[in-house]
Amino acid sequence: MFLKPGENPNPLCTACSGDQKNQPTLGLVMIKGMQHNGRFYRNGTILDPRDGSVYDATMEVTEDGSRLKLRSGCSGRRFFTSTLMRRIERRVLLSAQRFAGKLDEVITNEAHAHHRVDLAAP
Repeated sequence: MFLKPGENPNPLCTACSGDQKNQPTLGLVMIKGMQHNGRFYRNGTILDPRDGSVYDATMEVTEDGSRLKLRSGCSGRRFFTSTLMRRIERRVLLSAQRFAGKLDEVITNEAHAHHRVDLAAP
């Protein structure tokens, strides 16, 4: 999920049902019930935390292990969507997280500097 400026940075899944209702979306279990068989995962579900919808889902890891194919939708209606996700190395993820932290720090410092200038202006 990508938040828009001004949106709650810690949104709750208010539209979810059961024990997931009103839980923070960060850390929420979104894929459930997958049955593993080799490179394939079948008979599971995936949650859309934006509206609480739960869809049938299957997953397949590519032969080289670098990508995950996720297929989800309403099986009764034969409407499905497919997503191909690329695996990133842990070191790349950690580097991106450090960069994001520094970026947040710069933005926060810039905001504070901007407010100090505004407050000091006649």
